[in-house]
Amino acid sequence: MARKKTSSIEDIILIVSKLPWWVGLALALISYYVVTSGEYTEEARKFVQGLNITLIDGRKLREMIDTASKVASVQESVQTTATTPGCPKCGAEMKKRVALQGENAGKEFWGCATYPKCSGTRPMEIQSSNLSALPSVVQSQEPEKRTCPDCGGELVLREFQSGVKIGQKFYGYTPCKKGWPV
Repeated sequence: MARKKTSSIEDIILIVSKLPWWVGLALALISYYVVTSGEYTEEARKFVQGLNITLIDGRKLREMIDTASKVASVQESVQTTATTPGCPKCGAEMKKRVALQGENAGKEFWGCATYPKCSGTRPMEIQSSNLSALPSVVQSQEPEKRTCPDCGGELVLREFQSGVKIGQKFYGYTPCKKGWPV
């Protein structure tokens, strides 16, 4: 028996109707964007009415890209004009970067914008006015010695290297694989 010829829209409706109810609910809650460099047909525009689907044609996409690039260029120019130091090796502008490895992992520093051609770096300088605002206890704080409550081993002051807690300190003990807040 020959199958009746249907349009692509009817095919999509048929597939969606066979999905479990919770998939349909999830699809209804999620907003979709369909992007093309050309234009959409009237049939496509009618199909998305009442659905959480936004059609973005070529003209609208170009406007969005132009707007985003203007905003990005304005933000970049404001950021670079705000006391960006020069590279000690080549004299080019420097960018704020974050160390990923080593003793300074998670800390910001100035790195040459022409990297990897030039590997010039500078440490982030704490402004003297900001330094005086810090309490004197924080400036000369020695980590206190603590012991593991479970096994009695000596805890070591550590710092998160990644994730949402990057840079935060905690006491850890490797054999127990546990950590305690400072």
